[in-house]
Amino acid sequence: MSLPSNRLHAHIWLLKTYAIPASMYASQIWSTPFFKQGKEMDNPVQKWLLTVLKRILGVSDTTPSCCVTRECGLEPLQFNWFRATMRLYNSLTQCNSTTAKQVLHADMRLSSRSDDWSSHIISAMTVLIQEYLFKDKLRNCEFIDLNRFDVDLRERHLEF
Repeated sequence: MSLPSNRLHAHIWLLKTYAIPASMYASQIWSTPFFKQGKEMDNPVQKWLLTVLKRILGVSDTTPSCCVTRECGLEPLQFNWFRATMRLYNSLTQCNSTTAKQVLHADMRLSSRSDDWSSHIISAMTVLIQEYLFKDKLRNCEFIDLNRFDVDLRERHLEF
């Protein structure tokens, strides 16, 4: 059964209820290459979401992505993915497992020499207001205040 086309809010509500949570699955691991500013719309999941939203709204494919997401009351998926990744990082810094902590420390030490999880996160911190504070805390595997991080991430998005 399909929804009537005059019920756009219902289509968007269903998308927010089912598609966005599905996009979060394991995003803390696979989404890190898309955290850099300007890479938000390069992800296939984000592209699919924008295509669906543009079809629901009945706008042309050339409509700017930021306008479509704003009109639907959504942020780029990168926002949710980046926050989830930082929550995972914080939980690793405070976990009881010495093995998990050792893996985090090793990954952070390797970040300057490789293209991996922690190097993606560190490079994505560029352009944040408190970039140097966050990068320093990451390199030292210290807890990051997520409230500050969210404010900086939102500022970066609005400025872009």
